[in-house]
Amino acid sequence: MNNLIYYPNSALLTQCADVNFDKIDVQQYYDSMIDVMYKNNGIGLAAPQVGLPWRFFLMHNNMYINPIIVERSDETETDIEGCLSFPHLWMKVKRAKDIVVEYYNNSGEHIENKFTGIESRCFQHELDHLDGICFNQRVSRLVFEIARKKQRKQNG
Repeated sequence: MNNLIYYPNSALLTQCADVNFDKIDVQQYYDSMIDVMYKNNGIGLAAPQVGLPWRFFLMHNNMYINPIIVERSDETETDIEGCLSFPHLWMKVKRAKDIVVEYYNNSGEHIENKFTGIESRCFQHELDHLDGICFNQRVSRLVFEIARKKQRKQNG
């Protein structure tokens, strides 16, 4: 579970199951996931990126379990994103500027929160992973191919 999974691994393209707190103690994965995230200079890491099939992710030092977006602003922003499962690949992705979300924290408390800026972008990116969506699916095929060419050129 300490290894990052890379695209196009099928684990990244599969919708995750809700966490049942009676059956799954996601806290046991926290330390190793934080380690993987920070070793790879990430600000977020979703369970499927390390081969786990459940709906939770880390963002900064927090765990978000069974997260949902309950409201999205009509206003959007397009900005550069990267993904740990696509090393050294950067693309401009359009996302809602502000979101209102609900989730459970690692203590099992139900929380509602509003995110803007990088937190909004990161939350949406990580939630996509739980739905089997990678960020390359949020851009055109042409944009993805251009980014891949730049990636190959940089990596020699």
